Amino acid sequence: VASGTAVGTIVDQFSLDEHEGFLRVAANMSEQIEDGWWGQRVNSNHVQVMREFNGALEVIGSTGELSANERIQSSRFMGKKGYVVTFRQTDPFFTLDLSDPAHPRKVGELKIPGFSTYIHPIDENNLLAIGEHRNEDGGWSGRALKLTLFDVSDFANPKEKFTQIIGTSSSYSEAAWDHRAFNYFAEKKLLAIPYTDYSYQWSDGDFWGHFVSELRGFSIDLDTGITAKRAVSMADCFKDSGRTQWSYWWTPYIRRSVMADDYVYAVTDAGIRVAGIGSLSTPIAT
Repeated sequence: VASGTAVGTIVDQFSLDEHEGFLRVAANMSEQIEDGWWGQRVNSNHVQVMREFNGALEVIGSTGELSANERIQSSRFMGKKGYVVTFRQTDPFFTLDLSDPAHPRKVGELKIPGFSTYIHPIDENNLLAIGEHRNEDGGWSGRALKLTLFDVSDFANPKEKFTQIIGTSSSYSEAAWDHRAFNYFAEKKLLAIPYTDYSYQWSDGDFWGHFVSELRGFSIDLDTGITAKRAVSMADCFKDSGRTQWSYWWTPYIRRSVMADDYVYAVTDAGIRVAGIGSLSTPIAT
């Protein structure tokens, strides 16, 4: 039907969204301002709105730069509202008014340590996000996984309503980078995410002895917050395999989860394990 060009590069499929015939694009830009191999680069970012005109997809509006010299880490569009997270040292969480496609505008801003990499709508006023916690200066020593419940009922003044820091600086979850591993079961207000942590001890040479691979459950309550529940552990499956090599087709952590009725399934390259929602740490079968 039409094609066109928006300036910049996108992060993922949530960077693009269509609403009532308008395409919204959250994009990063990078410009080299000094010559040479080590020349300084400056980052910028914006949300553009595009519409089809006579076979061409044209930009009709832009927010302009949202946050100078930062990069967009995640975004989410919900009807005439938008949400964007950028990062350099702290996490500016922006709320956007997209009701006038020709004049999209930044409305609110919240700065907190770290950044969110995936934003999941709970309802119109609450967003659940996963990402990384960092030090106030952006440093890695305080790094850990982080769950955040944002309250956007006051659109001009978004709030970090509840937060949960998970693991150590070595912690990892595929849900932070692939939304298909982020499993929110709205009916039971339960979130399940893969969780991996690892601390190799050269002194004992035990490759798997300090390895954690779990499907962690969290209760999500808009009034009481994020509460950690028990976990389905899969570390023993990898330890029993006798393998210590990681590859693109065999990785020692949980990749996906499935919640069906009162059961949770953890899916890994080493096997599948099922447990009851009320007793995650007591597997039924593997």
